[in-house]
Amino acid sequence: MYSNRIIYLMLKTVTNDSLNIGTDEIAIVDFGAAWCGPCQRLAPVYAVSATVNAKYDHLTVDVDANPQLATKYGIQSVPTLVIVAGNEEIGRISNPGTLGAISNFISETLANFESRKP
Repeated sequence: MYSNRIIYLMLKTVTNDSLNIGTDEIAIVDFGAAWCGPCQRLAPVYAVSATVNAKYDHLTVDVDANPQLATKYGIQSVPTLVIVAGNEEIGRISNPGTLGAISNFISETLANFESRKP
């Protein structure tokens, strides 16, 4: 299995008002806050998701440090995971809690997205 150091290197922290996702890329974005207990409990689970779903970028956004980005994506509560394909939001879930919930969310959202492609 991966060490914690390697897992956390797979996560990218967003420090500006843009996710910088290419038009043909898919990213899973964790919107959270340092003061949020559920966000802190989700962090290691999200890190494992980054290894299990390594073909997708996993980004973290602190809503207090990036309020414009939180507003752009309409974040009302944290933690919230958003899947973005290019510049389009294709799914979201609030407080997923478990690796199984995150994995199911990712696979179901991407299956629905793929089925909509021409």
